[in-house]
Amino acid sequence: MNITIRKCMISDAANIRTLSKEALGFDYPEDAFEESIRRLMATSSNIIYVAENNGRFLGYAHACDFDVIYGPPLKVLRAIAVVEKYRRYGAAKKLMEAVEAWAKATGAEGIRIYGGSERTAANIFYKAMGYDFVKPESKFKKDF
Repeated sequence: MNITIRKCMISDAANIRTLSKEALGFDYPEDAFEESIRRLMATSSNIIYVAENNGRFLGYAHACDFDVIYGPPLKVLRAIAVVEKYRRYGAAKKLMEAVEAWAKATGAEGIRIYGGSERTAANIFYKAMGYDFVKPESKFKKDF
């Protein structure tokens, strides 16, 4: 399989939305999803990469700045997903390598990933990519 990585285009929105819902459980309205992608693509603090094979959408990764007052500049992986039938061909690895290259090129000193402990395959993948488990965390939310 000839996997290529490129920056997201707005025409990828429908594929990313479908995959986000199927693989990650994020069900966000279509019009709002496309607007979010437009907004994120317009900033230098976010990157969305798409993996494809001969023009066929395989998956995507989204990362953004993670700036804190108590440490160096970092990035955080917000999402990575590959269409189920294309998993284990190296698309996720290439997506992570692209995110890491972007992080280094923009002065980040590392990448953080916050994932669910129930996502066993993802956690094994992150470890295989050289990421260390740090600690379990709580998640809080307040909608406005």
